[in-house]
Amino acid sequence: MRNFTGKYGLTLLCLAGILGMAGIIRFHFLDLPMERDEGLYAHFGELILAGKLPYQSFYDPKPPGLFYAYACIMAIFGPSTTGLHIAFILVNWATILVLFRTGQVLFGDMAGLAGAACFAFLSLNPHAGGLSVLPEHLIILLVSAGVLWITGDTRRWVVIAGSGLCFGGALFLKQNGLLLVGFGALYLLAVNRNKWQLSRPRLVRQLLVYTGAVIAPTALIVFWLSLHGLWQAFVYWSFTYPFLYLQDVPLREAWGYLSLVLSNLWAGYWEWWLLPLAGLLLLPAIKKTKEVKWLLAGLTLVSIGGVLPRFTFHGHYFILLFPAASLLAASLAGNLLQMVKPRTAKLVTGGSIMVLMLFHLFRQNDLYFNRDHSGLMKTVYGSNPFQECREIADRILERITAIDRLHQAAVIPVEIKVILPEQV
Repeated sequence: MRNFTGKYGLTLLCLAGILGMAGIIRFHFLDLPMERDEGLYAHFGELILAGKLPYQSFYDPKPPGLFYAYACIMAIFGPSTTGLHIAFILVNWATILVLFRTGQVLFGDMAGLAGAACFAFLSLNPHAGGLSVLPEHLIILLVSAGVLWITGDTRRWVVIAGSGLCFGGALFLKQNGLLLVGFGALYLLAVNRNKWQLSRPRLVRQLLVYTGAVIAPTALIVFWLSLHGLWQAFVYWSFTYPFLYLQDVPLREAWGYLSLVLSNLWAGYWEWWLLPLAGLLLLPAIKKTKEVKWLLAGLTLVSIGGVLPRFTFHGHYFILLFPAASLLAASLAGNLLQMVKPRTAKLVTGGSIMVLMLFHLFRQNDLYFNRDHSGLMKTVYGSNPFQECREIADRILERITAIDRLHQAAVIPVEIKVILPEQV
C-alpha cells in the first residue's frame, strides 16, 4: 500500500483535485433552469416512465435510445432539475476518469492528468452547453469509453465487442454517432491488418462481432417498438426526416454561425483550447507509434464531422470535440515531459495544472460562483425566456388544483411544462 501511494500519490491527489473542482463548480448550478432541448428530452423521459411510446405519443427526429436514456436517469434521480444535474455531474466525472485513463495508457500518468484537466474545464463552458443536461454529454462518455477499449489489444474479442457496444451506444443516442462507429471499425481493421498481420477471414469475423455489438443496443428497443407497429415511424423519425432536416441552412450562412460560436467558445476558455491546438500541430512529431497518431487524427476528424450537420453550429454540438481535445492535450504534455526527468516531470505537470486552474478560476470567478443565474441565462440564451418560464411555471402551480394537473399538458407549453417542480 505504501509503495502504491508513494508511486501514484501525487497523481491521485491531482486527479482528486480536478474532480473536486469540477464538482464544486457544477454544484452551484444544480438549480439552473433548463433550456429547450434538455427540458424537452426530460419531458420525453417522463412520458416513457408513464408508459408512453416514442413516435406514437411524442415525436422527435432522434433515435429512441435518447428518450429511454433520459427515462432511466429520471427514474434513478427523480423528475426534477436538481436530480438531472446531479446525474450529469456523475456523467462528467465518469468521462474525466475515462479520459484520464486513456491519456495515461497512451502517454503516461501526468499527461493523462493534463488531458483530464483540459476536458474538465472545457466541458464547463456554458456556450457549449457545458452546464446543461444535454445528450452530447452522454455521447462523449460512450465515445471516450470506446476509445479506451481500442487502446488495448485489438486482437482480443472482448476489445472488439466492448468498443462496438460503446460506439454503438453513441449511435443509439444520436445519428452523428454513425461517424464514430465507422471510425472504430476502420481503426480496428487498420491496426489488426498492419500491426498484427491478422488473416482476412479473422478480420471479417472481427468486423461481424463489432457490427453485432454496435447494433445490439438499438436492436432491442427497435424490436420492442416493432411489436407495437412502430417500425415505419422509427425509420421515418430516425432516418428519413433527419436527412431533410439537414438541408434547412444554406451554405452561405454557415460561416456566420461558425464565426459566432467559435468566438463564444474561445472567450474565457482560450487557455484550455491552446493545449489541444498545440497538440494537433505537433501530432506528426510525437514520439509514438503510427497507430497512436491514427487514433488521435481519426478521432479529431470524425469529431469535427459530428459538428457539421445542418451547418447551424450550435454551441453544444462542439461538446463532441472535447474527448479529442483532451487526448491532444495529453499528447502535448507527454511529448514535453519526455524532455525532463521523471521525478521533475511530476512536479512540473502537477504545478502547471494547478497554476492553470487557479488562473482560469480567477478569470471566471463571477461566472462559476455567482448564485444569480439570470445574467448567465441572458448571456448564453439571449431573449429565449427559459428563466421566465420557470417563474411562470411556479405561479401556475400555485393556482391550479389537483384535478387541473391532469390537464396541464394541454394548457402549459412544453418549455414550461418540463421545468415544473416535482409532480404530484
